[in-house]
Amino acid sequence: MRQEQQNFRLQQAEYMALFSESDPDPVYRIDLNGKIIHTNLPGSALLNKPNYIGSSIHDIISDISYKDVEDIINGGGSKEYTIFMNPKVYRFIFRGIPKMKVGHLYGSDITELKEKERALIAAVQKAENSERLKDHFLSQMSHEIRSPLNSILGFNSIIQEELKDSIPDELKSIFSSVDNSGKRLYRTIDLNLNMAMVMTDTMKVNPQKLNLPEIVQHLLIEYRHYAKEKQLNLFFENNCQNPQAEVDHYSFVTIIQNLIDNSIKYTNTGEIRVGIWNSNNKLFISISDTGIGISEEYKSKLFNVFSQEVTGYGRPFEGNGLGLALSKRLLELNKGEIEVVSQKGAGSTFTISFNSIT
Repeated sequence: MRQEQQNFRLQQAEYMALFSESDPDPVYRIDLNGKIIHTNLPGSALLNKPNYIGSSIHDIISDISYKDVEDIINGGGSKEYTIFMNPKVYRFIFRGIPKMKVGHLYGSDITELKEKERALIAAVQKAENSERLKDHFLSQMSHEIRSPLNSILGFNSIIQEELKDSIPDELKSIFSSVDNSGKRLYRTIDLNLNMAMVMTDTMKVNPQKLNLPEIVQHLLIEYRHYAKEKQLNLFFENNCQNPQAEVDHYSFVTIIQNLIDNSIKYTNTGEIRVGIWNSNNKLFISISDTGIGISEEYKSKLFNVFSQEVTGYGRPFEGNGLGLALSKRLLELNKGEIEVVSQKGAGSTFTISFNSIT
């Protein structure tokens, strides 16, 4: 008898321990019939009933069935509900206590959390809309500026070719100036749009198996003309046994163009050498020049956006400081690397590398 009394008291203590009168959140005790048999002060206040005993769980959770109540209590399970009780939002967890044949319904006010969640969703939607607008803007800018400029350069070239036998020298210089200025503007626009896409993560790369020496050799045909205008020698040495790498074609062409452009731009006398070779399952491409070189102090800033060693309107070289910054980021997108060896007054060597395809 004494043992039974002790067990009963222990059971009662355990029973009451599960129910906190001092809990700041509403707590309800529910019987197998779905009736409220006890609650704390916050629970009573939420029901707004002076006599809550015998009230139904449906007064709180309208979509719970009596079978759910019975199954959760008898099975010792639990289920979560989110309830809108104007103007607040509550999260309730209904947990069964089989040996007591009751269930406890624990509530918590999550109104502030829901407001933050809604604000976060709105912010994400705004960001997504902004992303779509940004993509549209870059796409439109690319088309609306590049297309007319291509037409201007194309017609300038056609007119120049048509009049080449009768054009006076002063007009030849004008045609040449239009051509050079147009190409400079095109390149500036191209660099800015590409950098904008890279920095906003909208630049898409499509790696494919490419013969890199073949592409470089093709690009050098155009650059021989620019080198000749500055009376520079341009050499190409292909020692590549395995010429293929998996690279995005547009990215690769842009990187090589930027590096050769810089070599020709910053070299007043001497030569440019382009070399390609394989080593340790990698394909290396180097562009060396006998140009002005780079100071040790400036090397740490070399790949910064809009960075130039000499700035201001009186700078001796054209450019906007985007070429090398863009090249490095495009290399990263294509899992490539770049190294620089340079000495002020003694030229520079830029070496890029990709994993070879064996």
